[in-house]
Amino acid sequence: MLLDLRLLIAFFLIPSTLFWSSGILKESLLMFALGGFLWSLLSLSKKWELRYVMLGCLTLYMLLFLKIYILCALAPMVLMYALYCHQKSWWIAGLGAFGFMVLLYVAARFMMPQWSLFSTLQGKQFDFIQMAKSVNAGSQIWVIPMDGTWGTFLKLIPLGIWNTLYYPNAEMLKNALSWVAFVENACLFLLIIGGAVGVVQRKMAPMWVLGMLLFGFAVFSLIGMTAPVVGAMVRYKAPVLPFLVFGLLYLQPQCTIHFFNNQKIIQWLSTRL
Repeated sequence: MLLDLRLLIAFFLIPSTLFWSSGILKESLLMFALGGFLWSLLSLSKKWELRYVMLGCLTLYMLLFLKIYILCALAPMVLMYALYCHQKSWWIAGLGAFGFMVLLYVAARFMMPQWSLFSTLQGKQFDFIQMAKSVNAGSQIWVIPMDGTWGTFLKLIPLGIWNTLYYPNAEMLKNALSWVAFVENACLFLLIIGGAVGVVQRKMAPMWVLGMLLFGFAVFSLIGMTAPVVGAMVRYKAPVLPFLVFGLLYLQPQCTIHFFNNQKIIQWLSTRL
């Protein structure tokens, strides 16, 4: 019952996810593609059927054209989970997924010598900054300009996560949407603190939780480093919020879980699930 309640909160009670995935936008199609792709992979791991293969191919095609960076961030999560299910080893799962991604990157550079990951990210960041300046976006934030080096990229990883988690701050609250995003970020900070306490208390996290957190923070980092405009960050992170929230909810310490379980509203929701 508690698992069902976590699912309810993560997938149906996040305002940004509800708002941005309910319109005629890429985010609604992206939510469908993400769910369909993961469900098809999970179903194929249990039973090989043509319908799951077709669904997986369709949703993979959609991810390639909708948001390829989502697919790139999703790949380590899927690989780690698949390797762990077969080998039951955290080390093999982690190193295997890392090695495969490195091999994929080397193969891409070999087949497309003119392509560069850093140049692609640098171009996206530059285009977004120029667009924000041209329309005089009032919510543009500072970010380290990319220069195509590993040093700058490594600095941008934590900065991108911070930008996505921190903004909009109290100085940017102008309308209802900004207030909602502000409250969501505050709740995320509390969940991160609670998750850290749960880990310190030696609460073991299954591989799928680690995969969800890795996927969520990877997307947050990419968004924060390439789209330094608050409105865009709030919109782009909406599809991955359920993964991050559900993973963090699982890691909460027992005292937090007991506190919420004793609340009447939680008990009422539990009886209705």
